[in-house]
Amino acid sequence: LIKDAAKQCKELVVPPEPEVYLTDINSQYSTLQLIVRVANPRRMPQVKSKLLKLIKQAFINAGIQLF
Repeated sequence: LIKDAAKQCKELVVPPEPEVYLTDINSQYSTLQLIVRVANPRRMPQVKSKLLKLIKQAFINAGIQLF
């Protein structure tokens, strides 16, 4: 879901493809890391916001609730 959502962001440079890594897991939460290449690094705050919105919507569409 996360990779597919990231691919919708037009401000990323592809290739390389987005990469997602599970970096931590415990009884309360899991931590994932998304690695992408941004076309214009000065727009990183805007791109991060866009990516978070796209990812959240992908989870909602899949019936997965995020807090």
